[in-house]
Amino acid sequence: KENHSMKLALYTYDGWEKKIKPAFSENVLLFPTEKKDPLSIGKNYYYGMNGYPVNYTEAAKNIKISADSGNAEAQWRYAMLCIDAIGVKYDVETAKQYLIKSMNQNNIQGKFHYSFLALKSNEYEDIMKDCINKKHLDAMYYYGMHLEKKDEDEIDFEKVIEIYKKASDEGHFDSFLRLINLYENQSKKELFEENLLLSVGILNENLLIKLIELLDEQEKYKQSNILIDIGIKLN
Repeated sequence: KENHSMKLALYTYDGWEKKIKPAFSENVLLFPTEKKDPLSIGKNYYYGMNGYPVNYTEAAKNIKISADSGNAEAQWRYAMLCIDAIGVKYDVETAKQYLIKSMNQNNIQGKFHYSFLALKSNEYEDIMKDCINKKHLDAMYYYGMHLEKKDEDEIDFEKVIEIYKKASDEGHFDSFLRLINLYENQSKKELFEENLLLSVGILNENLLIKLIELLDEQEKYKQSNILIDIGIKLN
């Protein structure tokens, strides 16, 4: 009887080892081992998420591992760490190499960040236009700013307004601010006032002051006082 029990136990154990355990190993379901790619680990260290402490050196190390394995996102992220000297030494040449790798994989963020290192103006414009066509909102904003820096008689203000408006309509706040300033400078009074009113909902203090001044000029003191009260509450 004891011998039979021992054989049954050995049979049961042997069956578990050979059949059941492999079927539910860590590679399947029962005992999952959390496997994170180096990019995810690097981002966790960078932002201090998911139980990881903030550690920029570890962040850079892991993101570089992922970048060197060919991950396009990791490539532009590592490049930005090199440019900002976060977790690694400042190294713009290395950053440029990684951005080119990311860009060559058609990564939109890689293209956007590389554009600022482009040596030729036409190269910058070509990359930015490509980013804009893919609805990259920051690209719209910075390209609009780029166009505004031209000599005044060369600026196509209608084109600039169109670019800012596209970004603004998608919720890009900085483009919204530039749009209002352009409406004001280009004497587009109705559009300027309309967008200033929208800004009150966003509660931007500078634009709130502008709207108060505008209402005072129009002798709409009651409305002006209401906005002053809003400003006091904001502060």
